[in-house]
Amino acid sequence: MNSIQSRIDALIDELGAIEAADERFIFLVDWAKNAKPYPEKYREDVFKVPGCLSSLWIHPSCENGRCYFDVDSDAQIPKGIAVVLAHIFSGEYADDILACDMSFTDTLGISKFLSKNRRNALGHICNYIMSYAAQVAGGSAARTVNA
Repeated sequence: MNSIQSRIDALIDELGAIEAADERFIFLVDWAKNAKPYPEKYREDVFKVPGCLSSLWIHPSCENGRCYFDVDSDAQIPKGIAVVLAHIFSGEYADDILACDMSFTDTLGISKFLSKNRRNALGHICNYIMSYAAQVAGGSAARTVNA
């Protein structure tokens, strides 16, 4: 089993024990609160995820063929979602990210508790990560992105 799938499975197990919507929101807020600090120098429009109502930044980088994602948002729920996705995909090879079936977000059960706007944000975050992985796999992404 690859590390992406093992992280997804661990989150499915953890979230499977949480039935109430408000407890799932607390789960996401806890992830947001415990996220590593986002470097202020990357709080620029170039790293902003388009299509999100709140401001959400993803700073992608690639080192030794592995993709990394630093994330932040001015809203706790979108930040929690982004932190969870960054946890799943950071440190992985672009081809492994691209091979991942993103329907796991439905299996996690988070999306069914989100408003339409937040479900859209989830999709935008997934698209941003997949787009960066595709650029890395195709050789068109910078090996490291620095502002």
